[in-house]
Amino acid sequence: MDDILKKVCFSAKRALEGQTPEALRAYSFEIDQGNKLIRLRAHFAQPPSEDDLETISIVETEIDADFLDHFEAETGVEVAAPGVPVSFLSGGVAFLRPGEVGTICAG
Repeated sequence: MDDILKKVCFSAKRALEGQTPEALRAYSFEIDQGNKLIRLRAHFAQPPSEDDLETISIVETEIDADFLDHFEAETGVEVAAPGVPVSFLSGGVAFLRPGEVGTICAG
């Protein structure tokens, strides 16, 4: 399982390069082996704009393409104002804005 988490971490980091919305605080993930699902969560500091949601959709599509034969990706959105703790998914954190509390996955 650790190997797949590393691969998802790498995939998410790569997909987010150059396209992280300004209001994005963090981006986390987890794997549901039983349902063959990669859950992704975009953690925003304020309600995301349509452009933000489109960008996150593109990120999901890129991650989904990396695991097409094995898993399906699904993204949720959390809005938590700055200073309010975010609810990271259990697999890891692929993006963390400087100043946010947490640990970025190795991938």
